[in-house]
Amino acid sequence: MAHEGEFLINYLREYPHQLGQPMLATGRLSSPKDWMAGAEAYAQLFEEQPVHGAAMLSTRHGLLINAGTELDTALTGIGKPLFAALHTRYLADWATLKLLIEQSENGWRTDLNRGLYGIDLWGAPEQEPATHYLKPGQAEKAIAPCAGGQWGDYDGNGASDTPYVDPARWNHDVLRPLLIADNMNVDGASIDLCGEGSWQLYSEVFTGLGGYYERKYRLQSNVYVRYTYWDTATSTVKSEKIHGHIFTGGQEFTVLVRGVDRPTYNQQHPEPAGVDGEALGLRAGQRHPHQLPHGGRAAHQRAHPDGAGAQGPAEAVLRLHRGADGAGR
Repeated sequence: MAHEGEFLINYLREYPHQLGQPMLATGRLSSPKDWMAGAEAYAQLFEEQPVHGAAMLSTRHGLLINAGTELDTALTGIGKPLFAALHTRYLADWATLKLLIEQSENGWRTDLNRGLYGIDLWGAPEQEPATHYLKPGQAEKAIAPCAGGQWGDYDGNGASDTPYVDPARWNHDVLRPLLIADNMNVDGASIDLCGEGSWQLYSEVFTGLGGYYERKYRLQSNVYVRYTYWDTATSTVKSEKIHGHIFTGGQEFTVLVRGVDRPTYNQQHPEPAGVDGEALGLRAGQRHPHQLPHGGRAAHQRAHPDGAGAQGPAEAVLRLHRGADGAGR
C-alpha cells in the first residue's frame, strides 16, 4: 500500500542533486512506514511461528532486508555536507526574497495613488511627507471665508476676490499627523485655509464731554488651517480649525460711544453707536480703504474649535497681502 511517506522519501532522495550534492540513492526507496510494517510482521512471525517461518522461501524476506539496507544507507547520507549546502541555498533565497520585498514595499510607498510621499509606515506619526498641502515651494493657497460663502468684490471688477497666501512661511510641524491623513485620504480627510477678521478694543478714554468715551479699535485678522473629515461616530462631515495665525496692526478706527451704550456696543457692527458702518466698510462685501502694512504684528496660536474672537469683517483677511509679516514670533 502506497503512503505519503513513499513520495516524500523519494523527493528527499533526489533533492541533494538540486544543491550540487550526490543523490541519497540512485534507485527508488521503499516507504519507511511500509517497510517498518513489513519488517515487524516478519519478525513477529519468526518469533511466534519459527517452524512456519523456516518453511518460507528465503528470497521473500531477503528482499525486505535489502530494502531496509538501502533505506539505512540513504538516510545515513543526510549529514553535514548536505545541511551546509542547504544553509547556503536558504541564505541566497532569503537575500533574494528580502530584495523582492523591499522592491515591492518601495513601489507601494512611491505609488502616488497611496499618498505616502516617503513616510515610513512603521515610523512615528510626526514624520513630514515629502509633499503636502502646506509644503514649502508649493503654489500659494487660497483663503476661503470661514463662515462660508464668498469674499466680496474689493477691486470693483464685478467678481468676488480670493486672497492667497504661502503657508510655508509658518511652522506647522505639530500638524504632521494630519498632513499625512490628508495625503492618504483617511476618513475622506482634506485640509484648506480659511480666514476671518474682527475689531479688537485696545484703548478707551473718557472724554468728559456729554458722557462720551473715545474708543480705539484695531483690526485683528485670523487665518486658520482647517481640517475636514468624515466622522464615523456621527456619520457626518466635520470641519475643525486645527491651527491659527493671528495678525494685528495696520487698520484702526476711533469711535465715540455714550456711557449707557458701552455694555451693548458691538464694534463689529458699530452703527447703533452712531458710527457709519458703511463708511468704515465693515459689512461683508464692502471695500476698506487700508491694507495690513509690512510692519503689522503677527502671532501664531493653535486654534480653539470655536475660533478666536467674534466673527469679523470679511475684508480683514483679504487685506493680508503677500508682503505682510507672516513669519510671526
